[in-house]
Amino acid sequence: MKFWDLREAVILDCETTGLNPIKDRIVSLALHKIVVPKLDLRRGESLEITAETQSYKFNPQMEISSEAEAIHGFSLEMLKDEPVFEEKSLKIRDFIGDAPIVAHNIEFDGGFLDAAFQRSGCRPLHDNERLCTMKEAQKRASFFARRHVKYPKLMEAFEYSGIAAPFVQSTTHNAERDASLVMGLTIGFANCDIDYRERSLKFKKWTFKGWLFPKI
Repeated sequence: MKFWDLREAVILDCETTGLNPIKDRIVSLALHKIVVPKLDLRRGESLEITAETQSYKFNPQMEISSEAEAIHGFSLEMLKDEPVFEEKSLKIRDFIGDAPIVAHNIEFDGGFLDAAFQRSGCRPLHDNERLCTMKEAQKRASFFARRHVKYPKLMEAFEYSGIAAPFVQSTTHNAERDASLVMGLTIGFANCDIDYRERSLKFKKWTFKGWLFPKI
């Protein structure tokens, strides 16, 4: 599946205690379920997106690495009164359903969710289509900016893809805000298809540069 093919999607972002989906745990999760709009780019209009949203904080019941805490700002003390993931797992899995899932580094976020669902006895996400805005931004950085960027960060992804970010990412990662940024990238990618083999761009006569996108 390509971004151009998306009709609906669940955009997600999670923050964790560390980098290992088997040993570590999710401490924060945000999900936005959207119907992906198809737009007339020639109009360059601003866009209001309506999304069904779920947002959670979890008690990981384990220590949070100092590196992870520096990224998202959550300490175990701050999360001690939050529910554990297993208490919300069925609600989260039902919310995602069979929709394609999108994240900025889907291997990380999808891997953590799969591991968490398996521990909870829920159906994992193996059958859901997966798309990664980080990998797509890497391709578009080469196409638009003629730059090789191995792991483009969220704000870099907007820059290299010619999409105006709806707001500036905060210094510490926040799952809900980051998922909103990924939603902006997703809609942009879904409306500007690139044939990388032919090096051709649909909508050649106009681009996303300077487009106000989207209002969230």
